[in-house]
Amino acid sequence: MNHEGYSNLVKLVTLSHLEGFYYKPRIDRELIEKYSDGLIAITPSFSGEVAQALKGRNPDKAREWSRDRRRAVLLHELSHLRRRDPLWLVL
Repeated sequence: MNHEGYSNLVKLVTLSHLEGFYYKPRIDRELIEKYSDGLIAITPSFSGEVAQALKGRNPDKAREWSRDRRRAVLLHELSHLRRRDPLWLVL
């Protein structure tokens, strides 16, 4: 993260409190896309859009969502789950 990333992070936090507040601060996808330059982000492991696409056996949707955020450094959290039918994907 650099100065631009820090500025964008401050904007996102401020807007989440001023415009997106509904019981707790929220940021919608459009704001993330608008202010993603210079940010480092991690996808949530179980409840995020990438994880839901993988659970639904839709790796193309997961790749599409990841590639749309190229301006930010996007890290995917991987967890080892003991399942009989593991999910395999290389993003």
